Amino acid sequence: MNLKKHILSTFIYLLLIFIVFTMLLREASLHDIADAVRGASLPSLAAGLLFMVFAVSCEGLNLKKLLQVLDHEKPLKSCLRYAFIGHYFTSVTPGASGGQPAQLYYMAKDGIPVGSASVALLMYNLSYHIGIIAAYSIIFLFRSSLIAEMIGAFKILLIAGLAIHAVLLLFFLAIIFRPQAIAFCGSILTKMLAKIRLIRHPERAEISLARQTAYYRKGAEYIKSHPVIFLRIQPITLLQLAVMFSVPFFVFTAFGLSGFNLLDLLALQASVTLIADAVPMPGGVGISEAALSAVYAGIFGSAFLLPSVILCRMIGYYLPVAISGLLTLLLASRRKTRSGSGASIV
Repeated sequence: MNLKKHILSTFIYLLLIFIVFTMLLREASLHDIADAVRGASLPSLAAGLLFMVFAVSCEGLNLKKLLQVLDHEKPLKSCLRYAFIGHYFTSVTPGASGGQPAQLYYMAKDGIPVGSASVALLMYNLSYHIGIIAAYSIIFLFRSSLIAEMIGAFKILLIAGLAIHAVLLLFFLAIIFRPQAIAFCGSILTKMLAKIRLIRHPERAEISLARQTAYYRKGAEYIKSHPVIFLRIQPITLLQLAVMFSVPFFVFTAFGLSGFNLLDLLALQASVTLIADAVPMPGGVGISEAALSAVYAGIFGSAFLLPSVILCRMIGYYLPVAISGLLTLLLASRRKTRSGSGASIV
């Protein structure tokens, strides 16, 4: 992604946020929302934000472990940077498509071979999709009736979101255990897209696909011979997901409300996350706010619903993205200063 595309993606992302919040604020007066927010417990809200920063950092912890086993010792500081860069670009690009290319770029700049970086990200993504499916399955066992009662019209999107994670999990498993099949299917898809002129240079696309498949084949051999690596990173991934899903609980306690416990709110937020994942909008902007408004109507009540939606999104999403964006900008500026040229940042 070059600088112009990065600026355009960020502009579209900010425009979407402006539109969504304009629509939200039409439902209640800004004065009433401000009064509700001022009455919330600041320590609880600050704790929620710190937890979310920690959740993003969990990816950095896992990347450090994964790079270690691939014989690339990198300081934790660098691995945390990769995590926050990925979080930012994942958030501002449709379908979360920009995160991994950005991470690969910066990892390569730090001397990590593209093959090793690809394998580390492959293993992390596999761990993430395993984690979210396993975590939601466990949550659903204990809170199925609450979920069914609260999600209402979003049931189809919830199922679609879960199905998307299942398909991605199968895709990553296929990359590991059947890389030749993935290469074959990718070649056929490339030719089909070239025929309808969605791909202008099919030869280049096939060469790139073959190169990536070769990287993943090397990683696949390592994963198959060292499956225990997932025992080292899976607990951190599950902790990351639990922290991400806990944000509404901090908002709930900040307003001094009662009647629902941590597991209730974990179950509902996990459902909202899956609903948002079913719609390929940057960061789930729009669909997340709509789902939160519907799902939490019976949790926060009419007086606190809109303030809770705004706070949940600010703490659980917008502020962490802003922090990630600032760190990415700082890193890009430093690299520009060193190189003397800033034609592209990713």
